Amino acid sequence: FVKKGRFSDMLAHVPVYVVLNPKPALLGAAYYGLNL
Repeated sequence: FVKKGRFSDMLAHVPVYVVLNPKPALLGAAYYGLNL
């Protein structure tokens, strides 16, 4: 991920997360709907 040439210094500081939930979009939509 960080081996991108001129962007390597910038990308080295970008956090990377692994999403293990199979339905993250559904959870996001439900959260949004509850907070309207």
